[in-house]
Amino acid sequence: MTSIIKVDTLQKANGATPTAADLGITPTSGSVLQLRKTESSSILNLSATNSYTNALTHTITPSSASSKIKVHVTMIYHTPHNDQVNHKFRIKRNGVTTSHGWTQSGEAHYIQYRTVGLNGQIPVPFNYTILDEPNTTSEITYTLDVNPTTGGLYLYDGRQMFLEEIAG
Repeated sequence: MTSIIKVDTLQKANGATPTAADLGITPTSGSVLQLRKTESSSILNLSATNSYTNALTHTITPSSASSKIKVHVTMIYHTPHNDQVNHKFRIKRNGVTTSHGWTQSGEAHYIQYRTVGLNGQIPVPFNYTILDEPNTTSEITYTLDVNPTTGGLYLYDGRQMFLEEIAG
Protein backbone atom coordinates (compact mmCIF):
# COMPACT_ATOMS: atom_id res chain seq x y z
CA MET A 1 0.00 0.00 0.00
CA THR A 2 1.26 3.48 -0.91
CA SER A 3 0.48 6.55 1.15
CA ILE A 4 0.54 10.18 0.10
CA ILE A 5 0.78 13.06 2.56
CA LYS A 6 -0.13 16.45 1.19
CA VAL A 7 0.39 19.66 3.14
CA ASP A 8 0.51 23.35 2.30
CA THR A 9 2.91 24.38 5.07
CA LEU A 10 5.21 22.69 7.58
CA GLN A 11 5.82 24.35 10.94
CA LYS A 12 7.79 23.45 14.02
CA ALA A 13 5.92 23.33 17.37
CA ASN A 14 6.99 26.93 18.05
CA GLY A 15 5.58 28.08 14.67
CA ALA A 16 8.98 28.53 13.00
CA THR A 17 9.72 27.17 9.54
CA PRO A 18 11.76 23.96 9.80
CA THR A 19 15.22 23.71 8.29
CA ALA A 20 16.42 20.75 6.25
CA ALA A 21 18.27 19.48 9.35
CA ASP A 22 15.02 19.71 11.38
CA LEU A 23 13.45 17.36 8.83
CA GLY A 24 16.36 14.91 8.97
CA ILE A 25 17.69 15.95 5.56
CA THR A 26 21.45 16.31 5.36
CA PRO A 27 23.08 18.03 2.40
CA THR A 28 25.26 16.03 0.07
CA SER A 29 28.99 16.75 0.33
CA GLY A 30 29.87 19.45 -2.17
CA SER A 31 26.40 21.04 -2.14
CA VAL A 32 26.23 24.81 -1.96
CA LEU A 33 24.55 25.72 1.33
CA GLN A 34 24.64 29.51 1.02
CA LEU A 35 26.10 32.25 -1.14
CA ARG A 36 26.86 35.75 0.10
CA LYS A 37 28.05 38.73 -1.95
CA THR A 38 29.33 42.22 -1.26
CA GLU A 39 30.31 44.95 -3.70
CA SER A 40 32.34 48.12 -3.17
CA SER A 41 30.97 51.49 -4.20
CA SER A 42 34.18 53.49 -3.86
CA ILE A 43 37.45 53.87 -5.71
CA LEU A 44 40.75 53.21 -3.93
CA ASN A 45 43.77 55.16 -5.14
CA LEU A 46 46.76 53.83 -3.20
CA SER A 47 50.40 54.88 -3.01
CA ALA A 48 53.30 52.53 -2.43
CA THR A 49 53.65 51.71 1.26
CA ASN A 50 54.99 49.00 3.51
CA SER A 51 51.52 48.19 4.79
CA TYR A 52 48.33 46.62 3.50
CA THR A 53 45.02 48.35 2.83
CA ASN A 54 41.68 46.59 3.22
CA ALA A 55 39.98 46.58 -0.21
CA LEU A 56 36.92 44.40 0.63
CA THR A 57 35.35 42.78 3.69
CA HIS A 58 32.45 40.36 4.07
CA THR A 59 31.12 37.91 6.67
CA ILE A 60 29.49 34.49 6.65
CA THR A 61 28.30 32.12 9.38
CA PRO A 62 28.78 28.47 8.40
CA SER A 63 25.94 26.10 9.27
CA SER A 64 28.37 23.23 9.97
CA ALA A 65 31.95 22.95 11.23
CA SER A 66 32.70 20.54 8.37
CA SER A 67 31.74 23.12 5.73
CA LYS A 68 34.29 24.67 3.41
CA ILE A 69 34.15 28.33 2.39
CA LYS A 70 34.99 29.29 -1.17
CA VAL A 71 36.19 32.91 -1.22
CA HIS A 72 36.20 34.55 -4.64
CA VAL A 73 37.20 38.16 -5.35
CA THR A 74 36.89 39.93 -8.69
CA MET A 75 37.79 43.49 -9.67
CA ILE A 76 39.60 45.69 -12.17
CA TYR A 77 42.63 47.80 -11.30
CA HIS A 78 45.46 49.69 -12.95
CA THR A 79 48.78 51.24 -12.07
CA PRO A 80 48.54 55.01 -12.61
CA HIS A 81 52.12 55.53 -13.79
CA ASN A 82 54.77 54.03 -16.04
CA ASP A 83 57.27 52.72 -13.49
CA GLN A 84 58.03 49.18 -12.36
CA VAL A 85 55.32 47.78 -10.12
CA ASN A 86 54.89 45.13 -7.47
CA HIS A 87 51.43 44.50 -6.07
CA LYS A 88 50.70 42.03 -3.28
CA PHE A 89 47.25 40.67 -2.45
CA ARG A 90 46.15 38.44 0.42
CA ILE A 91 42.92 37.08 1.86
CA LYS A 92 42.58 37.05 5.63
CA ARG A 93 40.16 35.13 7.84
CA ASN A 94 39.31 36.96 11.09
CA GLY A 95 42.49 39.04 10.78
CA VAL A 96 44.86 36.14 10.01
CA THR A 97 46.23 35.30 6.56
CA THR A 98 44.67 32.04 5.40
CA SER A 99 46.98 29.12 4.62
CA HIS A 100 46.09 28.66 0.98
CA GLY A 101 49.62 28.40 -0.39
CA TRP A 102 49.73 31.78 -2.12
CA THR A 103 52.49 33.30 -0.06
CA GLN A 104 55.84 34.78 -0.87
CA SER A 105 58.21 35.82 1.90
CA GLY A 106 55.56 34.69 4.38
CA GLU A 107 52.98 37.37 3.66
CA ALA A 108 51.35 37.44 0.22
CA HIS A 109 51.65 36.56 -3.42
CA TYR A 110 52.67 38.98 -6.14
CA ILE A 111 49.75 38.93 -8.57
CA GLN A 112 51.27 41.55 -10.84
CA TYR A 113 54.99 42.13 -11.13
CA ARG A 114 56.53 44.29 -13.83
CA THR A 115 60.17 45.34 -13.98
CA VAL A 116 59.87 47.77 -16.89
CA GLY A 117 57.50 50.64 -17.47
CA LEU A 118 54.51 50.56 -19.80
CA ASN A 119 52.99 53.61 -21.40
CA GLY A 120 49.43 54.33 -20.35
CA GLN A 121 47.10 53.02 -17.70
CA ILE A 122 46.21 49.46 -18.65
CA PRO A 123 43.19 48.03 -16.76
CA VAL A 124 43.97 44.61 -15.30
CA PRO A 125 41.15 42.12 -14.57
CA PHE A 126 41.66 40.40 -11.24
CA ASN A 127 40.15 37.10 -10.06
CA TYR A 128 41.33 35.48 -6.85
CA THR A 129 39.79 32.32 -5.36
CA ILE A 130 40.67 30.21 -2.33
CA LEU A 131 38.94 27.29 -0.63
CA ASP A 132 39.10 27.70 3.14
CA GLU A 133 38.36 25.08 5.82
CA PRO A 134 37.61 27.17 8.94
CA ASN A 135 36.17 24.33 11.13
CA THR A 136 33.66 26.58 12.93
CA THR A 137 30.02 27.58 13.08
CA SER A 138 30.88 31.07 14.36
CA GLU A 139 30.71 34.14 12.14
CA ILE A 140 33.81 34.54 9.95
CA THR A 141 35.08 37.81 8.48
CA TYR A 142 37.09 37.61 5.26
CA THR A 143 39.12 40.56 3.97
CA LEU A 144 41.06 41.23 0.81
CA ASP A 145 44.15 43.27 1.59
CA VAL A 146 46.32 44.95 -1.05
CA ASN A 147 49.82 46.38 -0.86
CA PRO A 148 51.39 48.27 -3.77
CA THR A 149 55.03 47.90 -2.70
CA THR A 150 56.31 50.01 -5.61
CA GLY A 151 54.33 52.35 -7.77
CA GLY A 152 50.68 53.11 -7.11
CA LEU A 153 47.50 51.12 -7.42
CA TYR A 154 44.07 52.31 -8.55
CA LEU A 155 41.18 49.97 -7.68
CA TYR A 156 37.94 50.70 -9.53
CA ASP A 157 34.62 50.65 -7.70
CA GLY A 158 32.50 47.54 -8.20
CA ARG A 159 35.00 45.19 -6.53
CA GLN A 160 33.12 42.04 -5.51
CA MET A 161 33.62 39.31 -2.91
CA PHE A 162 31.60 36.10 -2.98
CA LEU A 163 31.51 33.74 0.02
CA GLU A 164 30.11 30.31 -0.74
CA GLU A 165 29.49 27.72 1.98
CA ILE A 166 29.98 24.20 0.63
CA ALA A 167 28.87 21.10 2.56
CA GLY A 168 31.81 19.02 3.78
